[in-house]
Amino acid sequence: MGHFLVYEVPLFADFKNFLKGHKPYNKTILSVVTDESVIPRVVKLIDKVCGGFRNSNTGILFTVPVDFAVGLLEQNQSETPEQPS
Repeated sequence: MGHFLVYEVPLFADFKNFLKGHKPYNKTILSVVTDESVIPRVVKLIDKVCGGFRNSNTGILFTVPVDFAVGLLEQNQSETPEQPS
């Protein structure tokens, strides 16, 4: 099923090609930010690290809402699940 999605469904196939890039030194950074108020700071930091998005061929940055994610932990939450009583 995954192979079919990646190679046959246009959205996923295009995303695969986008992630592959055209240069051997391309990097893809995916991040989930749980507090929207920090997005401007994150954008500023990534812009600085990438060499400025206003310069050509330095990268792109965009945000999309995440409706569901598995594996995220709260800052003060332990990675070990609680044992049932």
